[in-house]
Amino acid sequence: MARHLEYTALPRATAAYLTLCNGRLTAPECLQQGIVNRVVPQDKLIEAAEEIAEMVCRSSPLAVQATVQLYRMSAGEPTLSAYAKHLDKEIAESNDGAEGPRAFREKRAPRWTVS
Repeated sequence: MARHLEYTALPRATAAYLTLCNGRLTAPECLQQGIVNRVVPQDKLIEAAEEIAEMVCRSSPLAVQATVQLYRMSAGEPTLSAYAKHLDKEIAESNDGAEGPRAFREKRAPRWTVS
């Protein structure tokens, strides 16, 4: 299972595709879904990240802290978030949690069990 996502940030169909189907999205698809703010060529990545960081740094530190807190608080129901983290841990510690990465490393289809 993927690491915990902010489930409320994605449309339900996208979240289902990513989690249930181990789906992948291209960079333009991520932009279209609002998952990323920009898509830039790899050789411009650091430059674009620094531009965004500079924009944040020009803002009031207290305003930035308050905004980050608000985003974290509104990211989702705390109970749902805690439950998602619990499920991630439970799956990661299962036989299937070990089988997925092992099969990937061995370039073979996973052999899932119910554990």
